[in-house]
Amino acid sequence: VPAPIRNYLVDAAEGVSIPLEMVACPLIVSLSAVVGTQIGIKPNRFDDFLVIPNLWGGFIARPGMMKSHALEVGVAPLKRLAEIAHQRFEIEAREEDDEKARIQMEVEELNVRLGKETKAGGDTGEIRDRLVVLKNELNQMQVRERRYLTQDATIAKLGELLRDNPRGMLVVRDELSGLLQSMNKPGEEGDRQFYLESWNGTNSYQFDRIKRGEIFIPALCLSILGGIQPGAITKYISEAIGNKTGADGLLQRFQILVWPDGLGEYQPPTGRPDTEAQRLVHEIFEYLDNLGSNYLGGHQGNGSVPSLRFDPAAQDYYDQWRKDLEGRLRAAGLEKYPAFESYIAKFRSLLPSLALLFHLLDVADLKLKNSHCMKSPVTFGTFGTGAKGESESKLSSGVPLEATKLAEEWCSFLEAHARKVYAAELYPGSDAAHALADRITEGTVVDGQTVREIQRHHWSGLTTYGEITDGLN
Repeated sequence: VPAPIRNYLVDAAEGVSIPLEMVACPLIVSLSAVVGTQIGIKPNRFDDFLVIPNLWGGFIARPGMMKSHALEVGVAPLKRLAEIAHQRFEIEAREEDDEKARIQMEVEELNVRLGKETKAGGDTGEIRDRLVVLKNELNQMQVRERRYLTQDATIAKLGELLRDNPRGMLVVRDELSGLLQSMNKPGEEGDRQFYLESWNGTNSYQFDRIKRGEIFIPALCLSILGGIQPGAITKYISEAIGNKTGADGLLQRFQILVWPDGLGEYQPPTGRPDTEAQRLVHEIFEYLDNLGSNYLGGHQGNGSVPSLRFDPAAQDYYDQWRKDLEGRLRAAGLEKYPAFESYIAKFRSLLPSLALLFHLLDVADLKLKNSHCMKSPVTFGTFGTGAKGESESKLSSGVPLEATKLAEEWCSFLEAHARKVYAAELYPGSDAAHALADRITEGTVVDGQTVREIQRHHWSGLTTYGEITDGLN
């Protein structure tokens, strides 16, 4: 786990005795949402292919495995930003209401003067010009709240939110199954395509609706985070590995997806929560929320998105890693597992995204340490201002080797979990084998029974002749 967020995550996981990945993965997805389209990375040495560090993820866990608590830990820094933004919005909205009232009063006074001057045959040009100016000001006045996340919004509403928040947002669902089911409802077929296109964070998108009119989103960027139960995920896995609607790559976009075996042994907490670690993570999120294009040190590309590249050592390392990945993807054998192959192919963007995010964490941590050393107050909205310092220099120097290696380790770790997710494809019959073993253990399947006799029970995972024979094999 990257050092700047390690204490926070370890403290949160140990406090309730849950696996570290259950809090680490949600926090990394939240981090990708706060960075959004502020900055990208161009991982390839000789072209300008741009990766926006936008991530989807969550965890698969049984009921009672504290999914809601783990999500809350990961989303807490983002929720804090949302609360501050809402407070700011309320202040600005009141100020705008006062200004609107003042303008309306002036408009009424001008209308009275206009009537008098018109009756008297005077020159009304100056009054009419002023009225036009004031009415334009009224039409343009609209304070919009900065939104960081949403939990339940229609696609049309998401379009409006993203239009007003072009850097992107996070969709959080305590149960991802609800979101996935909504994409398959009759009449909602466009929802799935919308989410598919929102993953890479670079494509523009336009809604044309009779009631809402035209909504143009310059860069459609949505992060998704949530938990799901093993039983619920089975359906979507079967659709992803079959020639069905689910074989469109949507499930494989959940790259930061982990499936812990269990909670492990419970250890009572030995102290109070680490408030200093919490404060640091909150300040890191504040800093990254206010990177500011003038302090990114990246080259402009793909419109207005600044970007970084790997530094020389990291570029050499990445080039070799990418060569090995492409060799693996193009070698004979992997095509037998198209769903898993699609997941691995998306490592082309996953590793650069993670490397960039880990680098940004280090930059933010350095900035905060320098600020505290100078005894400067660290408050919301102050980062990214003033002269460039050591942190800005570090940012502009490129993504370093250390962050790139750590990103590779995360890819290896996540692949191990993905093999569990796509086990039905990689190890056909394994689910049925487990189901048979359970039935044998409890005595409901005994020596001498035929496959047909087992099939008549219609047990989950053992409903077809093929499933049972695959399990026996």
